Amino acid sequence: MAKRTEKAENTAEELEGLIQKLESRKEELKFENGQRQEEIEQLRLELESNEDKWSRRNKQIKILEEQVKNISQGNSDKEKRLIETAKHMHDRLKALEDENNEKSKIITGNID
Repeated sequence: MAKRTEKAENTAEELEGLIQKLESRKEELKFENGQRQEEIEQLRLELESNEDKWSRRNKQIKILEEQVKNISQGNSDKEKRLIETAKHMHDRLKALEDENNEKSKIITGNID
């Protein structure tokens, strides 16, 4: 009986030692888990910030692209109007030149 009691006491002491080790390890793991959670939160915040930055940049790029497109279209429209005006002026000048030539012929014909 004494051996059984001694063995039980030894087993109880071993179990208590294991429990203490496990409790200690549990606290270590809680601490490590807390650190990992902080790291994850930090990375999440950084990612969120980066996503916001890229989103703002993409919006700004789209605005700039639209402005460039509008400027290009405006320049194209102005160029077309200038070409039309130049053609009209050329046609009008040609008509005036033809009219002037006709008048010159009439005047020259009257003098002869």
